[in-house]
Amino acid sequence: MNPSNVRNRDHYPRLERLGMPHSDVHDLRHFHGTQLAEARVNPRTIADRLGRSKVSFTLQTYVHPAKEAQEQAAEVVNNLLINRGLYR
Repeated sequence: MNPSNVRNRDHYPRLERLGMPHSDVHDLRHFHGTQLAEARVNPRTIADRLGRSKVSFTLQTYVHPAKEAQEQAAEVVNNLLINRGLYR
C-alpha cells in the first residue's frame, strides 16, 4: 500500500465526512494510546498494542494528559488538604 494513497484517498476524506479536524494517520497512535490510558488500560498492554518495548517511552511519547485528568488530580489534592484541615 502506498502511504500517500491511504492518506489522500481514505484518511483525509474520511475526516472531512466526519467533520473532524485535519490530522495525520500517525496521530491516531497518540490518540489510541491516550484513550487507552484514560480507560485505565494497563500501561504494559498499551505499549504492546503500539509495538513498543518500553512502557516509559510509550507513556512519554504516546500518552498525552487530558484536561479532565488534571482537574480530577487537582480535586483529589484539594479534598486531601481540606480533610486534613490544612486548607479552608
